[in-house]
Amino acid sequence: MTGEPQLKFTKTEIYEKLKETIAQKLPQEEVKNPHLASQLKSLKEEDVLIELRKATFDAGYLRINCTAEGFRRYDDGSYMQRTMNDEVDSAEWLFCTSGTDSLGEDAKRLTSIDYCYKTQPQIAKAVAENYCRTQLQNLNMTMRECRVNNYRFIETKAEFEVYGWYINIAYTDEKGKKCELFCGKVKMENLQTEEQDLSIWLTLPLCNAERRKKAVRTAANVVYNLLFFLSLAAYLVNCFMVGRFGTYLHLAVPAAGIVLYICAKLTKRRAKKFFAAISLLPVAAMIAGTFFDILSFLS
Repeated sequence: MTGEPQLKFTKTEIYEKLKETIAQKLPQEEVKNPHLASQLKSLKEEDVLIELRKATFDAGYLRINCTAEGFRRYDDGSYMQRTMNDEVDSAEWLFCTSGTDSLGEDAKRLTSIDYCYKTQPQIAKAVAENYCRTQLQNLNMTMRECRVNNYRFIETKAEFEVYGWYINIAYTDEKGKKCELFCGKVKMENLQTEEQDLSIWLTLPLCNAERRKKAVRTAANVVYNLLFFLSLAAYLVNCFMVGRFGTYLHLAVPAAGIVLYICAKLTKRRAKKFFAAISLLPVAAMIAGTFFDILSFLS
């Protein structure tokens, strides 16, 4: 491509598409960040930020010359050592030679070749180690050391340019800090023509209050799981030690707890809270039973 790529959509068209998406998606997203949602409802065209990003890619594979040392130890204490030297080819990858490597996924979509975020030396080392380890394992040997002597890049597709316009919305968070919400982009449809596609989506980040609620829910879930399984394990071990598995009562308590625990995990909202609360009764019974048996044992 020669010259600067030209955006086929006007800012007004992008703004109108954003307003349409906000009207459709905001009702489901609003609870996550009411502060940001209130700003999106009165979104202005000047709040829409459009940034051009470009990158140059080429495709190819690495031909790697590597040396590895392996050994095998026998039962009598002796061991055999072997050094191997070989050449191995990596898979075909896309490499970013200049520009913004975040366009790697676009380059992959346009060429059907995977993009690699690793550097060529990192790829050479990983491929060499995997190849040499496999070859030595086939000989029932363990790899001790592997090094890359040299490698060269073999091009399979000439350099090409990928570009795209990233669309952000400027807003301020609860603390008054200026932020940007990434909500879409204009991307190339193919490498042969200059056709472009506009994609808009809306996913609000959690506000501080919602992040705190999520953290509390996660912590409560971890504590609940630990409490249930530790009490269940302690109860079953205790029953086994004192030989009470023959009584229906001592089997019914953990069975009821397991059923209620499963119900708590499969249900949502109020039903989830109800079954979680009820399941604490057999948990309390298991803890109490184990505790009194320990006291009885100690006395």
